[in-house]
Order: sequence, then structure tokens, then C-alpha cells
Amino acid sequence: MHPCICACRAVAAALLLVLLLAIPAINIAVSAAAPAFEPQKWNQAWKLSVTNIKDAQQVELDMVLSSGWGKICQEDGFATPAVDAPLNSCYRQRSAEGTWSYWLKRPGDWRVNSNSYCYALNLYKGGACMPGKGNSTTDPLFAQWITCDLLRAAVVADGGREVTRAQALQGQPETGHYIALKVRNDSCTPYHCWLNDYQALRKDNSSIWSWKQPRGPATDRDLFNNRITNPENAILPGHYDIFCGYYHVKPDIMTIGVETDDNPYLKRSLAEYARWYEAGWLGINVTLDPIRYNNVTDDAFDIFSQSVMDEDLIWESKRGTSEWLAFQADQQQQQLKQQPQPAPNLTAAAAASPPMQP
Repeated sequence: MHPCICACRAVAAALLLVLLLAIPAINIAVSAAAPAFEPQKWNQAWKLSVTNIKDAQQVELDMVLSSGWGKICQEDGFATPAVDAPLNSCYRQRSAEGTWSYWLKRPGDWRVNSNSYCYALNLYKGGACMPGKGNSTTDPLFAQWITCDLLRAAVVADGGREVTRAQALQGQPETGHYIALKVRNDSCTPYHCWLNDYQALRKDNSSIWSWKQPRGPATDRDLFNNRITNPENAILPGHYDIFCGYYHVKPDIMTIGVETDDNPYLKRSLAEYARWYEAGWLGINVTLDPIRYNNVTDDAFDIFSQSVMDEDLIWESKRGTSEWLAFQADQQQQQLKQQPQPAPNLTAAAAASPPMQP
């Protein structure tokens, strides 16, 4: 090769190296600290099998197994693969020996015994995580009208720190992750009403935001089945239309209070249910087995929640129409009447009043 060609190539390579070193590093918004979206963990389903049920036990046990889950135990379909069965399905069959067998597909503990704040913090505590309760002997949100100010103070008391919109939407922190908070007032649509409450979302390491409602599945979709890239604009089921800001949280160093339901029939782990069945009906056998994750069945909402979401979707599809605007205006007037009024300043009132005559 000609010496001139070699020299030119060497110079070009040197210039390229100088240019590369001069280019600033590109900061890609991906953080190993932010949680991954893991519906297979939060939405895990289980197969609860109950066998050796005598005829004398069957009627009562059938009522218990069928009640409260939105499904009636069916004799057809006992051989249905559990992975393909809808959540809360219940099947039964009678053996030639005269005993009954049941199996049920139940949502797992992470889905049932958790709430939006636990999920946003990526924590499973076996109960509902309560903002502000970690450093307090009482629940600061209990019996209170939940406002952004109240919710903000509670999360900051737990160890969260409010951040700007740009910080939360454009990047990821080196440690911990970002969450967002929303509130709803007592509100109605023409179909149903909701009580004052809050909702928390989190930014996953994919930069998509996800959330879950109590007893509901973890999801990164809004009411219209769109992936959530901006929690401020996301329309969620349940009318959470008041945005309360973004927060940087580090769950491993935060103090989080948990509320477990005092009623054992409402908040039990699946293992506790299995032991309860065996203790209540002597002689029966109960087994509990995980089911391979199926996003079609396991990510679904329960029958009641889905029916409410369908109504929400109908109403939100009318957003901006004259019907929607007129109804919302009336609702805003009703909400103004519901807002708690400040206590009267009795000292100032007494000072302004003329002295009582003897």
C-alpha cells in the first residue's frame, strides 16, 4: 500500500477519535433501581383443590366456595386446564365412591392483599400501605377528606420527596424511583358514584407508568387500554381527576405503615384459607398450587370492577360533549358544597363582638 494512503488513514482515525471524545455522553433514561413491570408476580393465580367432601358437608361447603367470588361452582368443566380458566372459576364433580371434589382458581395474595401505595412502592406487606402511617400512631388519612396537601404531607412524612414534572417524566433517579399521586372527590357519573380516595402510580424501568387498585391486577394501561406515559393525562377507572404531583421514593429506607383488615373473612392469605377449610370441615383435603401465568385470564379485573369500568368507558367517551359538560358543571357545584369548611375563629369573633351588657 502506498505510504501516503497509510498516513491519510492514520490521520483520519486520529481525528475520529478526537471527535468521539469531544461528544458528551448521552444519558439514557433507564435505571436499574426503578422496578420492572412484573404482572406475572403481582397477578399470580393459584389452584385451590378441595377433595374428600362428604354429602353432608357438600351443601354448606358449596355455598362457602361459591359465595363472594362472582362465580357459581359448576359440574361441567371440571377437566378444564387451570391456566385457561377465568379467575374465580369454581368446578366440582362427584366420584363413584360418593365424595365430592372441587377446584377453584383464585387470585394470589400479592393481588388481593395489597393496594395502590404498596404497589407504587413495589412492596408487598400483606395488607394496605397507608401514606403517613409509618411515623405515626394513627392513620393520618383515616376519617379525613383526602386532599393533595394532606396526601403530599403523608408521603413526605414516610420519606418521599416531591420532585418536578421534568425530573419525573424525563429521567430516572440513580436510586429509588418516581411515583405519582392522584385524588378524587366524592363524584358521580350517570351510572354510579365514588367516594373521596387517592390513587398512586409508579414509573417502571421501562419509563412506562403502572398502577393497581386494591384486589385488582397490576397494569400499565389506562381506561382506554393505552400504555401510560404521562400519569397527569392518564384517565384511570374511578374518576381520579386531581393530580397531586411527583415524588422520589426509596422504599428500602422509608418507614411504611400497614393496615390489615380486622375481619378475617376479608383479608386472608390463600394458605390461611386452606387451613380454615380443613379446620371447618373435618376430613377434607385441601391443596394449593401455583398456576402458570396467563395474561389473558390473570390480568383481568373481577366481574364487578369490569362492569364499572365499562360504564366509565362509555361516559369518558362522551368527554367534551354538551351532555358531559353540563353534567360535570353540576357535579362541580355539588363538590363545592361537600368541601369541609374551616372552623370559625371564635377568638376573633369574640373580640369583634360588643361586650355583653350587665
